[in-house]
Amino acid sequence: MPMPFQTTIDDLPDQVLGAIIALAGKRNGPSMRRVCKRWDAAVFAEPSFWKEFILAPPRRIKTPAGQQSWLLLKLAQLRRIGAWVRAFKVLDWSILEAEVISSRSKRPTFTSFLELLDPGLTSLLLGSAEQLTPGAVASLDPFTQLASLSLHTPICVLPPGAAHTLTRLTALQTCSLQALHLTAGLVAGLAAMRQLSRLDLHFAIAVQPVSLLQLTALDSLSQLNVRLTASRGDLSVPLAVPPPTALPRLTSYSYCAQDGLQMVLSRAVEPGQSGSVVLKKCAFMLGAHPTIAGAQAGCLDISHSTCLPSLQALLLELLPAGQPFSYLSLEHCHFTEAAALENCSLLAQLPALLFNSCTLVGGIEDALEALLRQATRLEALSCIGSLTADFGLPQCLTSQSRLKKLLLRQNFLDELPEGEYLKHLEMLDIGGRNFDETELPIQLKLATKLTRLVLNKSSTIKIRRDDITDILMEMSSLQQLDLGSHTVSDFVLDQLEETLPNLKISQG
Repeated sequence: MPMPFQTTIDDLPDQVLGAIIALAGKRNGPSMRRVCKRWDAAVFAEPSFWKEFILAPPRRIKTPAGQQSWLLLKLAQLRRIGAWVRAFKVLDWSILEAEVISSRSKRPTFTSFLELLDPGLTSLLLGSAEQLTPGAVASLDPFTQLASLSLHTPICVLPPGAAHTLTRLTALQTCSLQALHLTAGLVAGLAAMRQLSRLDLHFAIAVQPVSLLQLTALDSLSQLNVRLTASRGDLSVPLAVPPPTALPRLTSYSYCAQDGLQMVLSRAVEPGQSGSVVLKKCAFMLGAHPTIAGAQAGCLDISHSTCLPSLQALLLELLPAGQPFSYLSLEHCHFTEAAALENCSLLAQLPALLFNSCTLVGGIEDALEALLRQATRLEALSCIGSLTADFGLPQCLTSQSRLKKLLLRQNFLDELPEGEYLKHLEMLDIGGRNFDETELPIQLKLATKLTRLVLNKSSTIKIRRDDITDILMEMSSLQQLDLGSHTVSDFVLDQLEETLPNLKISQG
């Protein structure tokens, strides 16, 4: 009797096997490796597949025994390809910190994995660390070619030897640290790493005495991000930070601290004025912005600023040299006098401004008018929580024709201000609560160049049937209408779609 025909998946011709693998897809790769020796051998013989090795335990593995088996499998895998890996990422450190579950079988440790990596490793990320031991940090010493390092242990303190180890990584270009305490020793160590081009510091508390002024030694730094998330109360001392212009190659940065930041202004401060400013946030970045044409807008954000002696002096310190200044955002800033905003020549070329919930002794209208009077090329303006019925938009703005985009949110106006500006607007956003009236402003009839009208975001305005013919049809350039969920009834919406079939309407 003839033997029954038997074959395995490895006996199939290349074309057939290739079709099966393609049909299985990348997601089923591990399953294919278990049943196909040829596939397994081919994958583990190709260095380009293993430039990055990620240690991220599957969510379905919850038991200690399952985690240990998974780690042993990954360790065996790394033994085969460790020499090719250039980027090693541990997305969840906790699985390497769990206690040994059996006296006969020891759980792999972080060091177990590092020992299998080539000294030519260039990128290392350790995330969700509950405890970063001195030994684990010291084990980074052999990786002298490391160019990018991320240590994220948000609920713990970095070990004392961390700063010393970092200074020995002389090829490091990018460093990202997240931990509980920012200490003077760590800052001193970082300041010695003059080859750094990017530094990200995300800590809960700055342990006094600590200052970031030493970071001015990093003359190769192009990106700097500092964030302190916890508050220690009214007695806290603001963290001293260097003015961005003190770092000659800086192109983008972000400073943010719950207890505030203190920055010394070295230029353009009048005699007798304070030479420092306290603020909670300031940031500058390059990139696209919805209110500005072009892909390389220079956007400066200033938030919760107090003790401002001179806006001009502050901008001179915050704007990196040689970078465009396209957008200024002032949010929750307190001005002691309008004079601090005068004589600011940097506003003359500014195309876009956001003014959000700022205050001034005697009335915020003087501050806003001082800004708008100097921003003679302003094309986009956002006013949030700043306008009142007694003041409205300054006459220096409503009487001119340069403004193209206007956003009004959470203001306290009787009605939409009249003026020449309406005839030249291309986008108007009056969503949110702005007016006492709930009717669509009749002044919109003048906005014949308006292409987009935004009424969403909990707008109190209600569109009536008569508004379609009396107002919207008069806006001959209107192409897009954004409505809130309660801005229009179903009946009026049907009438609107029927009367203006070419108008793009979005509701949400």
